[in-house]
Order: sequence, then C-alpha cells, then structure tokens
Amino acid sequence: MGFKEYLEKNKLDEAKGGEEELTKEKMDSIDFSGLEKQLKSKLGTSIKLKTKMVAGRYGPRVEIESQNLANKAGVMSSIYNELVVDDFGDGFAPDGTYVFPVQLSWKFNDGSSNGHSLLTAWWNFDKKKWIFR
Repeated sequence: MGFKEYLEKNKLDEAKGGEEELTKEKMDSIDFSGLEKQLKSKLGTSIKLKTKMVAGRYGPRVEIESQNLANKAGVMSSIYNELVVDDFGDGFAPDGTYVFPVQLSWKFNDGSSNGHSLLTAWWNFDKKKWIFR
C-alpha cells in the first residue's frame, strides 16, 4: 500500500498527517538503544547515537548523529573526512509513530559530500518499541 492509499484508507488529510508536536518529554521517552542495535547488525560495528531537539520546518524534531566512522571504512578510510549515521527528515507519521529515515552520510577529504539511505525506523510511543524497514 502506497502513502496516498494509506491516507485514503485511514481518512487522513496529507496536510494533517503527523500534526502531533514533539515535546522534550516525548523525545526523552524514545529508547535509542534498539536503533543502535539494529544499526550495529546492519553495519557490523558499534554505533552510539547523539540526539538533540532542533527547530524543524514544521516544529521541533529530533536530530541523530553517530560518532565518526571513517576509521571503520577499511581500504576506503583514507578518502573520508567524515562518515556518520544520521537522519534525513524525521517527524510524526499519520499513525502517531515517529519516523526516522536513517542514512549514512559522508564528507570526502576534497570537501564534497553525499549520503545513502540505510533503513527507515519508526518509534511507537504506545508500545515503546521500534519498527524497522
């Protein structure tokens, strides 16, 4: 089921999807250890995420970033200035979960940068658990 079909099935307006506002209390209730464990499984190295609340386009949002992993890139490590796990546009989903599109971002020694999607993670506040895709 696509996003448009999800909205129609649940009688949600795209503009209203995820109207909930992130509070400090809600952010503090997210257990990031489950996400760190999933990332370790995917990347084969321990990940420690730093989190902070920042002003987003539609209100407060969580920003995540790992330690610099450039030294873990094997034969490629000499070309990276920075290699981190971070998020790209998190926020509330229409069902009230908080979604984190998680990516691997890098900056090369020459100053250019890019990133690639790793996974999408949803935090369910009611069940206090992660959902991964």
